[in-house]
Order: sequence, then C-alpha cells, then structure tokens
Amino acid sequence: MDCSLTENEPQQADDKLRFGRLSQTRTFGDGGLRSWSQAVIAIIGAGLIGGRLAFEAVLSGVGEVLVWDFDRTEVENLGNQFGQPTVPKVTSLVERCNGVRLGHIRGFCEDIRHAGIRVLTGCDLLVDCSDDPRLAWSLTQISNGLNKPMLRPAVDGSGELELGRVLCSSGGAGGACQLCTFSLDDLKRHHQRMHCPNGGRDDGAPTLAGGPMGATISSLALLQAQRLVTGNDRELVVDREIIVDFSHFQLLDIRLERSERCLSGHRSWELADVDATVGEATLADLFDVARGEFGTTDVTLAGYQHSLNVQAACTCGNVRIAAGTEWAKTPVCNDCRNPMQWLAETQIDRINQESAAELRVLNTPLAELGYPDGAMFSARSPGKPVRRLLLR
Repeated sequence: MDCSLTENEPQQADDKLRFGRLSQTRTFGDGGLRSWSQAVIAIIGAGLIGGRLAFEAVLSGVGEVLVWDFDRTEVENLGNQFGQPTVPKVTSLVERCNGVRLGHIRGFCEDIRHAGIRVLTGCDLLVDCSDDPRLAWSLTQISNGLNKPMLRPAVDGSGELELGRVLCSSGGAGGACQLCTFSLDDLKRHHQRMHCPNGGRDDGAPTLAGGPMGATISSLALLQAQRLVTGNDRELVVDREIIVDFSHFQLLDIRLERSERCLSGHRSWELADVDATVGEATLADLFDVARGEFGTTDVTLAGYQHSLNVQAACTCGNVRIAAGTEWAKTPVCNDCRNPMQWLAETQIDRINQESAAELRVLNTPLAELGYPDGAMFSARSPGKPVRRLLLR
C-alpha cells in the first residue's frame, strides 16, 4: 500500500492535529471549523485591535486574513502594539503571522479607500479596526453593497475609561447597519477624511488605551467573527453592540434596530463584470460597456471613492489642466520642471465621454489615472438604474 503523502496531505494532517480540539468547541462544532478554515476576513487597521485580531485569527485556523493599514509603527506605539519603529504595521504583522502559520495573511500598506472592490467581493466578513468615524459612510456602503457583514470593534481612546465595544453592521443582509441611528449632521461631521493616498499618518489625536483593553476587545471581535462565519450562535452577533466596561465592571448587550429610513438606504449592489484590468482598460472601454448596458450614449462614469482632479498647481504659481485621481502621478511643471500638486478643489465625481476627450484621458489606461486593481465604476444614464462595472 502506498503510504506516501500527496502535496496537500501534510498540511491536512498538520491541521487535523492542530485544530482537532477546536472542532469540539461550541463555536466550531457542527462543521463550523471547516467553514472558518475556508473563510477570508478583511481587517482595516493593524494597530491596537486589528493587529491582535489578525494574529489570533490566523492562529485559530482561518482561511486567509487581508489587512489594510497605511501607517508605520512609531516608538509611542510600542507600549501597546507589536511592531518595529519606522516599519509599516502590516509588514511586521504579516511577518509575525507567517511565523505561526505561513501563507494565511496578506498585508496592504495603503488606505482602504484605495482598495479595489474586486478583492473585497471575495471576503466573507469585514472588520473595521481603524476606529475612524470618518470611514463609517464608505465602509457601510461597501458592507451593504456587497451583502457582507461588518464588525466594528473599538476602545475608548480618551484615556479616561477602560471601555470598549464590538458592533455588528449588516444592513445589506437584512439587519441593522451602523448608520441606522445616524443623522445628516452626524455624517457632515465625520464624512471628510484626511488625505493619505501615499501613506503617512493623519493629524488626529492618538488612541490612549492600554494593551489589556486591546486584547479584550480584539478577543471579543474574534469570537463574534467566528460566530458569524460558522453560523453557531450567530444570533448573538447580528443586530447587537456589545460594550465591555471595565471601569464599572459591566458587560452590556445593546440591541440595534434596523431603520427603514437609514441614510445608507441598505442598498445592495448589482455588479457587472468587465473582463479587463486597470492596466488594460480605458474610460473609452467603460463608456462602450455602459452604452451596451443602457442603449444610449448619454452616460456618465464615476470611479468609486476615486474622484478625478482636473487641474494641477506648482509652488512657482503655474497652474495647468491635467487629470488624475489622488493616487495618480502628478504632472511636471512646464516652467520649473518640479512635480506639481493636484488641486483638490477641482475634483469632479462624474465624467462624460466629451469631457474625458477634452481632458485627453479618454484612451489613457485607468492605472495611469490612479485607479486600483479591481476598481468599480458607477455608470449612470438619466431615468435608468445605476449600473456598477467591476474590473478584474
């Protein structure tokens, strides 16, 4: 009898030994461990909570973790986070996770706003560990649009309380989303976000919280994530916000009510695949696809979370017409030959074919305009439902 192992059998044998006891737990029983071992989790933020959550998720046998964070570790982070000074947080995190289970994590040292929607369609769960209220709108849109549940763990960053919470937002799947209680004034306060297309920190106040609270909330978030993925005790997650108050030794379970008047609209996206990458496709190609969808040339396109700048300025005072997103390479000044800067006040959210031709970008590869791999574009035509075009 041939007792040699096939290519996959050593890993399968190792996993059976490593995770055998986990399969007997309440969370991973009834085939739950198999579901978890095939799941892909997207984590936004690799700091106090996100770094611990990602590591424990990999350790517990998750299929894959994808992590986004544009920040680098600073000396001030080392009292409550793992990492090396000046090194991107995701780089240190990937190295640490690969030390316990190789190949189950991918890190992206970039703003989540610059992640293509395509990569998120393959995720089973989103986890916003950024603790940035200014991301609430866009991440809720994505969660609802893709019908992916989202967890939002956070700690009190004031330094005054030992307090944290984990909230589940699932508006696109029939539950409540985190915007159900938001007013228009709330969105106005939090909608604008600091620029960080090329990395670097924003100027917000640092989170003042210790490692124990980070460990507590990341552990609670991991348990809630596992319940969502495995389906075991899922009712303890959906439409709930769990608050852990160590300052007063309380655990609060708050029921979230779905609002049919929610500002997000709980809208799900219908995606139309475009068989091209941003390196291959142009705006002209997308206008052709949109014309086929709508049967008319009266079409506008909008790259999701990627407005187009249409002017650039130089410190020498020269201003010129040019087009590109915040992530596009800026033009060189014709006078002093220095790199120019995009004029944010000239941004446009939508463009038609005539304007693209006037800006001379109609046939420019989308990658050169700063669109990410797997970008999504919204195509609109008067009186017709929006069509969302998704590139490879």
